[in-house]
Amino acid sequence: MDDPILHQSLPLKPWMAPNPERLPGLSPIPLAEWLVRDECFGAQMALRDQLIRNQRSNVLSVPKGVSRVSHELLAMVRSAVGIPYGAKNWQRADGVTVDLGNDEHPLVTAGRLVQEDFAILDQQGDDWHLAEGLICFPSSWTVAQKTGRPLFDVHKPVSTYTENISTRINRILSNLQSDMVLMRANFLIYTDPSLHQPRLEGVEKPIDPHVPRFVRVERQTLRRLPESQAAVFTIHTYQVGASQLPGAEFDRLAELRPHLVENAN
Repeated sequence: MDDPILHQSLPLKPWMAPNPERLPGLSPIPLAEWLVRDECFGAQMALRDQLIRNQRSNVLSVPKGVSRVSHELLAMVRSAVGIPYGAKNWQRADGVTVDLGNDEHPLVTAGRLVQEDFAILDQQGDDWHLAEGLICFPSSWTVAQKTGRPLFDVHKPVSTYTENISTRINRILSNLQSDMVLMRANFLIYTDPSLHQPRLEGVEKPIDPHVPRFVRVERQTLRRLPESQAAVFTIHTYQVGASQLPGAEFDRLAELRPHLVENAN
């Protein structure tokens, strides 16, 4: 196993909230904070480049090919990163130059510019569906298996994602304005620190009782695309060793997930 990509600390600790299991738990944030960069940028981007190059079919699902929505998303990402209009190349913060003038899929180019994974959502009647996505760091799901399905079906393995929650999410997406960004965070516990962990529905993630635990936090956002009126769901992944947590934070995590943090230290 390669050395794990770990953060020095977590900027978000959702399990410390008064009601950490509350769904959907979305709050507005400034547009300028839609995409973020952290100290693991270089390591995560190197892994993203590797996954896109070597496991493209596992991380990219675009059943409709190149869509106008994916072009619109790339334009928004370019603007957020500060890439001048018409630029054909862009040097990332890690020194890697990304070719912007090639025939690559817009989702791939967007995913090579920032740490976030992207899922594009479209509305069909009252329901929102996962239309396409680039998911390099899935937490026990597979983007190709979920593409084309309504969000309630996408979240079927999540017991807390009820029909009532699904209805609320559909309503939130339908009312979301293009000048708004909503953010939430979740937390997961793994014994394997690999960031790329795709799994089919029904396949449980392994928890080795004899090895350390890793706490994985996903910073998730929702934003409306103004021209197409589609929505984009982003995931920015942070991870630390459970032993890095201060005592009170570890104790609270153990209270909420006792069967997962046993022998974590």
